Amino acid sequence: DADNGIITPGGVGFDINCGIRVLATNLTKKDILSKKKEILHQISRDVPKGIGKGSVVNLDNKQIKEILETGAQWAVKNGYGIKEDLDKTEDYGCIEGANAKDVSQRAIARGLPQLGSLGSGNHFLEIQEVDKIFDKEIAKNFGILKEGQITVAIHCGSRGLGHQVASDYIKLMEDKYGFEGLPDRELINAPINSELGKKYFSAMACAANFAFANKQLITHW
Repeated sequence: DADNGIITPGGVGFDINCGIRVLATNLTKKDILSKKKEILHQISRDVPKGIGKGSVVNLDNKQIKEILETGAQWAVKNGYGIKEDLDKTEDYGCIEGANAKDVSQRAIARGLPQLGSLGSGNHFLEIQEVDKIFDKEIAKNFGILKEGQITVAIHCGSRGLGHQVASDYIKLMEDKYGFEGLPDRELINAPINSELGKKYFSAMACAANFAFANKQLITHW
């Protein structure tokens, strides 16, 4: 709530950056219909998914810090994509102001085994057909050139890391400010310019960057 100068880890904090990345392809519906089963099976083999499933990347502490602070830029630098991927990503795949020191070891431990995986729940990877183009110029900027074109949508976020960040800071804000009078514990908040507010903002920037890296790895797979 920027108007009131507060920041709360409730709500989106538990599903941080579960945005959708849309990938344009040069295929049409006609191209894939006869191979639909094979395509789905191959994607299922290539993209890890499910609770506790994930990373095939071995990481040390230095790399963990870089992922949290540079997001998809780490992935591309290490061969999981190309520069043009970043050019087509919001904020070039990295939210500024992220300091890995503001993320707990428990959050890191929960997130790292899941890096590069789709997750469960409402997460999905979907093959889509462009049914109708309403604005050709905007569509062109997204690489969508004609109706019937196939796109791929990836919906996931920062996995267990973002969830744990929210849990950690709910507890810290409870201890610091309490939640008396709030209708729900998850509405706990802190002044955005307080030390705790700034740390939480930084930790959520780290979670956003983890989500950017996660989607970039899935894109690569």
